[in-house]
Amino acid sequence: MLRGNSGFTLIETLGAMVFSALAAGLLLGGLGAVRDRALLLHGRGVAVGAMVEARRLAYTSAAAVNVTVSSGAPTLSVGSRSIALPAGVSVVDGPADGVVTFRASGFADNATVRLGSRGGQVDIVVNQRGLIR
Repeated sequence: MLRGNSGFTLIETLGAMVFSALAAGLLLGGLGAVRDRALLLHGRGVAVGAMVEARRLAYTSAAAVNVTVSSGAPTLSVGSRSIALPAGVSVVDGPADGVVTFRASGFADNATVRLGSRGGQVDIVVNQRGLIR
């Protein structure tokens, strides 16, 4: 009588382990780009939140409120308050004078603020009606 093989040989097991390790490496390598993009979008959310706060402060205080941005800086300033962007995200470009002003009337300066990280770049656009996109 012939006995059937009921297990795997050492070579087959090692081959499966190598294949699994390669597949995991490819998968995890692709997740780094997703993480970087998510971090950049989180930074955009923080910056938009700062601008919405400035617009709200302008309405409630009946005075102009400035958002100060500096190229290369990891922060935005709303009035005297500094708001940090997530680690690895910074301002790439902004208005020439470095200031976006929100007025009590609801209007604002036209401005584009560009944030960047390893995940790329995103723009935040403020129009003269104070809308932030």
